[in-house]
Amino acid sequence: KNEVSKEDFLRVAKDIVGDQMLRKAVELMQEK
Repeated sequence: KNEVSKEDFLRVAKDIVGDQMLRKAVELMQEK
């Protein structure tokens, strides 16, 4: 069985969400 533990899934999800938030923050800073 190839199961992803909840801890690993949350860690990856946080990385993805954090990356998207960082990109949006950079875009907002560049607009000013």
